[in-house]
Amino acid sequence: SHWNFPENGGSFLDSGNVGPAMAIAWDTLHNWMNDEQKEFFIRQIDEKYISYLVAAFEGKKQISPDDARLKHSNWGAVTMSGAFLAAMSFMDNDLNNDGFLSKCKFVASSALKMLEYPIGSMYPDGAIIEGLGYWTYYIEGISWSVSAMVNMCGNDYGFLSSKGYREAIEYGLNIQTSNGSYNYATTTTEAVIDVPELFAIAKLYDDSSVMDSIKEFYNLTNRYLGSRGLLFYREYPQDDDYSLCLDNLFEGLQIATMRSSYDDKNGAYVGILGGINTTSSHFDKGSFIFDIDGVRWISDLGGEIKDVYGGYYHAEGWNLYRKRTEGHNSLVINPYDNEKVTEFIEANTYTMGSELVTSDDSYTGQSIGGRAEFISFNSKDRGAMAVMDLSGVYQNSVKSYNRGYLLGDE
Repeated sequence: SHWNFPENGGSFLDSGNVGPAMAIAWDTLHNWMNDEQKEFFIRQIDEKYISYLVAAFEGKKQISPDDARLKHSNWGAVTMSGAFLAAMSFMDNDLNNDGFLSKCKFVASSALKMLEYPIGSMYPDGAIIEGLGYWTYYIEGISWSVSAMVNMCGNDYGFLSSKGYREAIEYGLNIQTSNGSYNYATTTTEAVIDVPELFAIAKLYDDSSVMDSIKEFYNLTNRYLGSRGLLFYREYPQDDDYSLCLDNLFEGLQIATMRSSYDDKNGAYVGILGGINTTSSHFDKGSFIFDIDGVRWISDLGGEIKDVYGGYYHAEGWNLYRKRTEGHNSLVINPYDNEKVTEFIEANTYTMGSELVTSDDSYTGQSIGGRAEFISFNSKDRGAMAVMDLSGVYQNSVKSYNRGYLLGDE
């Protein structure tokens, strides 16, 4: 039967995993199949996947190049990398099927253009608004795709010039400690997240010093990086003069991290979140986490399961404790009673493409559309300090509100 695409009641997102799986199967089994088996394989792939992608890129399916999910979320990284990898793999065949080859070329070129959106979302410092869990989807899809471009075509087509991709290594290592990840936004786990594709980024840029830093971090956390780590890791001469910064401000999303050490499991760590509140975000600006002595003393509840009763995204999720300001390490000022909040939520049911903006922070705990920004960030040998201006997310409740964070040994 046909795959579980939207027209069949399914999700296009699933194809992001199916495409690479078929590509791996084709490359692995190619030399062991006879011509009849190869023709059967290609016929099935064409009918159930490649032809669907051609129609989608031509705007003839529910999914199209104008779909906001492909441009502004992890969907683009997952599905377009799957399409690109599959098409590239199937182009390298000996069946002399010109019609199928033409489709694969069209899919590969179209998917390559669409991948510019997810890699652009990482500008300028490698972070994304969806949180660390979804960030791994960006890193995986983009890294496998760019590696395929370089290996098969000898060309990165400008992707390695995109600011934010190389910087993603430092973000990925700074947003985690040996005690766990900073699970802001929709990240559902506090555990350290394995991202062996960071090795791929270091390999693509031939960056020996960062390659060592990635290895040392995962050695410290006793993580197993499996076959993907084996594929991308390369041994380089040790660079004793290089070290990661202990304290960092990621200005694109307004996230700051401070730590006492990278190699001390009992070291101190602070993660602080600023940025903008959207209709689907958590209202958590100014919140923070704190680790020391191998314990997370101040935590973030992280993301909720997406099929929670009543809904998770947009207005349907504004009554969830995990999303509201009171569920985070942030102040709640003059909140409305539950009845008034419920009326507000029911009056603002989300429709595709609409974004509510309100300065009234008393409904959800912080203003929707408001932004919190760091106004100072200083890192010294014995500590770090940051100050965030939160006036923009408490627009109706305060004239001015700055919150300071200090990590030091004095």
